[in-house]
Amino acid sequence: MPVNAELRRQRAGRNLWRTCKQSLQVAFRRASTNKVSGDQATNGQCQGMAKPSELELFLQAQVDEGRRDSGGRFTLERHKGLEKLAAFQLPRPGAWVLKMVQSAVAGGANALHIRQTPTDTEFLSELVPSWTLEMFEREFHDPVVSQDRSLDHLKRGLWYVALKAVHPFRLSLAGSQEGLIWTGQEFQRHSGPPLAHTSLTVSHRTFVEGRSLLATLAGPQGNAAGLEELSSGAFVCPIPLAVDNRRLDRLQGCPSHGCTARSYPLHVGFAECSVPPLALPPGTFLAGFSRAEGEGNLRKLLVVESPPPTPSLACLTSIHVERAPGPNQWRVWRSPSLLYWVLDGVVVAKESIQGLPDLAVSRALFASADGLATDLSGRLIHDPVYQERRAQLLHASQAGLEAVSVTLRDFERDGKGQDRWLALSQIASGALMLLLDPFSGIGKMGESLETFKEAGTDHSETANAVLDALGKLQKQWAQAT
Repeated sequence: MPVNAELRRQRAGRNLWRTCKQSLQVAFRRASTNKVSGDQATNGQCQGMAKPSELELFLQAQVDEGRRDSGGRFTLERHKGLEKLAAFQLPRPGAWVLKMVQSAVAGGANALHIRQTPTDTEFLSELVPSWTLEMFEREFHDPVVSQDRSLDHLKRGLWYVALKAVHPFRLSLAGSQEGLIWTGQEFQRHSGPPLAHTSLTVSHRTFVEGRSLLATLAGPQGNAAGLEELSSGAFVCPIPLAVDNRRLDRLQGCPSHGCTARSYPLHVGFAECSVPPLALPPGTFLAGFSRAEGEGNLRKLLVVESPPPTPSLACLTSIHVERAPGPNQWRVWRSPSLLYWVLDGVVVAKESIQGLPDLAVSRALFASADGLATDLSGRLIHDPVYQERRAQLLHASQAGLEAVSVTLRDFERDGKGQDRWLALSQIASGALMLLLDPFSGIGKMGESLETFKEAGTDHSETANAVLDALGKLQKQWAQAT
């Protein structure tokens, strides 16, 4: 009897899991086919998800028709060489999204909008490329570098998408009635009304996953990874770049020196020298840039200079402090100064500036990598041309640093006031404790009086550390560069 009872419990558990899995699949399928009206989306009253894209509808039809081989996967035998090349040329699996940004920038697009849904990611631009769908289809199968830089970025990013990650995609050009869909084996053409923009839609599912629950749940994870890549690598994009209406094109989005939990931009300056010019991200100059976290007085320190007509270098100077455990406590942390190399709106390399210590005030420099040699993986080659350009940039960066200054009186004053209010509240609490425990109440009031006397000490020490770090940076910069 105990054995039979255990078998019944195991069988019941398996049946319960099968029922739950089927219910979840039905729920996700229903949610993916719900159409949300524009008015509901505007009013924030959406109860379902967006209408499936044309690519998603095509893939559903493919799976329903069972158009797969015996292994459950579309064959890719013709593209094994490109598959190996795709894996070798990108530094990270998610870096293909940066290639899409580079393609838009190199092609002369005015803006790039990225839409993320649970099923796919769509790239929209008003770019009218100089190449056709026939040229793209031909170039996609050619491992040689394309003469058109925009097309070359596009095909190298999509090599990884289609051949290594095994994701379908759909490409439509502005003004064209036809679109290309990669089926895993070949390109298929699909007709429709002409579009006013160029569109690339990449599915989150793979040919292996098909229509499974795993494919549905993989969407949010892929969206988060894509957003992380764009935030850390495309904040230097010289055209408006938005992910679901969130602008990313601003130097203040720099992961090391931008607006983070422990970094506060202080000054953005520019310099000119005899190297290729740097196209600047337009969001850097937008008024009303805000952040959801951080101390208010430190957020107001940023000064953005007006750039010269053809800047060669952008310099972001930042303070590195963060809140410490404990009430109203702060601490400084030290960061290296970095040089970011930018190509077609994306960071392609970064390096520490040698000879400078890590300080509580440091700089991030941004310069163009256009014309510098790279290896097969896209990494910069440190040849004499590179060394000469780097030396010119570091020399040009000296001029603006002496003009950088900071005043932290408001930070110190508000910190002192906050400490005093905290001490007064503790004194009042100690006075109430006198009624219940006189000895504890007297001790509490004594500690609070000491806190009142030392109010603002932590803020003053933090401010002095920042000012000292800025002085050291200005003094040692000329020696190191």
